[in-house]
Amino acid sequence: MNAFERLGVPPRPLLNAEDLKARFLDLSAPLHPDRVHALSAAKREEATRRFAELNAAHRLLGNPRARLNHLLELGTGKPPREVRRIPPGTMDLFAEVGQTCREVDGFLAARPGADAAPIQRAATKGQAAEWTRRLESVRGRVEARATQAQRELAELDARWGSGAERQALLEPIENLARMFSYIERWRQQIEDRLLELKLSEGGGSASPAVF
Repeated sequence: MNAFERLGVPPRPLLNAEDLKARFLDLSAPLHPDRVHALSAAKREEATRRFAELNAAHRLLGNPRARLNHLLELGTGKPPREVRRIPPGTMDLFAEVGQTCREVDGFLAARPGADAAPIQRAATKGQAAEWTRRLESVRGRVEARATQAQRELAELDARWGSGAERQALLEPIENLARMFSYIERWRQQIEDRLLELKLSEGGGSASPAVF
């Protein structure tokens, strides 16, 4: 499926989220179940299929990583490569997120149980608060990198032409798609551990995702 064609929007790196949503709503409204319930079974089935395609296209194009990967697939005729290489200029942040998450995991694994003495629980609560502050600090740096990635996306979009110009941008697009992928992963890792720290204060437990 060409998601750009499905929603009738130009294939490019940057799309306005509000315009994209409005386009989706305009196209999907006639296909909503409330609008087609009186049609024949075959037409209802067709409307359901088309609605699902529009919804999938909207979700895909609304995500920068997915949109860039879709552009790559359209430009090269094959799915993007599964490359684990760390994006340029992000090694320090990659190491910081990984190290902080591992240290938080170590703290969570070693924390005393619910039957611990009150003084132990109080100390653990203070340590959990400190780890929360550290994770939030790292999250701030991840969000700063996400803001930078959005600026880079806008710069790529400004250079988006046609033909050979687009082909020349495929490698930068691949690098930026990988950057957005890492940002998504880091956000999830941090949020999982923030939730676990919050639950640990109340005696609950979750299982942080490990990537």
